[in-house]
Amino acid sequence: MECPACLYACLVLFAYLGSFAVAAKCIYPKEIFGVQVESWKNTGGSELSNLDPPSSKTFINSLDLPGYPKLEHIRLRLRTYFLAQETGTYIFYLTCDDSCELKLSTDEKHENLVSLVNITRYTDYMRWRRKYSKEVRLSKDLSYFLEAFLTQNAGAHHMTVGVKLPNGSYSRPVNNEYLVKYAPPGARNEPYYNAYVMK
Repeated sequence: MECPACLYACLVLFAYLGSFAVAAKCIYPKEIFGVQVESWKNTGGSELSNLDPPSSKTFINSLDLPGYPKLEHIRLRLRTYFLAQETGTYIFYLTCDDSCELKLSTDEKHENLVSLVNITRYTDYMRWRRKYSKEVRLSKDLSYFLEAFLTQNAGAHHMTVGVKLPNGSYSRPVNNEYLVKYAPPGARNEPYYNAYVMK
């Protein structure tokens, strides 16, 4: 991190104000937002739990992996914290090639992930019509751990996540205004000053 003192000060601010959104925008207005991408190559039919550590890790700005080149037997996992900016019901959308699954936690903890959408046959890029979740109620300024997992056997691949917001508008793909790559305070039973980028 470029400024540990700034991070600490803002997280202390969060402790008093109770709004991670305020703290997040106080720290690194650009750098804190985004999505972690993990990739595995030559996976065959292995389940995620049986895979070695990922071949690579990087960050992107939105929940969108468009038109990637033709590769065989790969796995990709997107991980981020979805920051709800208003209280209400949200609907999440998913498209991909070949197959994918979208999960969202009931809070910021990994162990509380719940499957929202599961696609077993490829869809066209950003064709949103059929593959969406039930309504999910989220609370303003709380962050929810989100994970999307793509399996590609052969050919070109893509995966995109969208969301319908409580006010009726859409963010498709979900942009980084709603995506925080830092673990919020307490996400893994860590004190406020030990918040960290996902590893």
